[in-house]
Amino acid sequence: MFDVRGPFSRIFDDFGDEFVVLDKDGEQVKQRWIKTISSDKEGLVEVLGSERHDLDDGDQVVISGVVGMNVKQSESSEHKHDSINETVHQVKVVSPFAFKIGDTTIYDEYVRNGRITQLKVPVTIKNQSLEECLKLKETPLDPNLVFADFETIDHVPISHACFIALDAFMQEHGRVPKAWD
Repeated sequence: MFDVRGPFSRIFDDFGDEFVVLDKDGEQVKQRWIKTISSDKEGLVEVLGSERHDLDDGDQVVISGVVGMNVKQSESSEHKHDSINETVHQVKVVSPFAFKIGDTTIYDEYVRNGRITQLKVPVTIKNQSLEECLKLKETPLDPNLVFADFETIDHVPISHACFIALDAFMQEHGRVPKAWD
C-alpha cells in the first residue's frame, strides 16, 4: 500500500508476520586486522589502528591468520580446531575498537597478526500487519523502519496521526477533505 498527499507519503509493504533476510544491512563484509586477543573467560579482541570494527552485538566473525593461540594440550581432544584460526565467534561489542568473543582460556597466548572477517548470517525480521499498525495511537521506534531524513525523525508520529485522521475523514465522508473542512 502507498499513499501520497501533497508533500507527505506513506508506504506499507506486507511481508507477512516474519521473513528471513540473508543480509541484514546490505553493507560489504567487514574485515579488520587484529591488534590483540586476550585469553579470558570473555576473550577481548582489539582491532589494529584507529579503524573502527563497525560490528554489532550478535554479529558473527571468523578469526584467521593468528600466530599463537593454539589449543592447549589439556583441551585438544575436545575441539575440532587446533588453534583459534578458522573458528567462528559471536560478537559482544565493548567499544568501537574492541569486542568480546566468549571463552578463549582454552588457547595459548596471542603472539601476533590475525584478521577478523564478518559472517553474513540470515536474520528473521518480525512484523506487524497493516491493521495492527493503524490501530496504534503512537508510532513506536521500530528498527525495521527506514528513515530517509534523520533531521525530521520526530515528525513521524505527527505524520502518522495526520494519516489516521485523513483515513477516518475519508471513511466517514467518502472523499478527501476540501480546504478548511
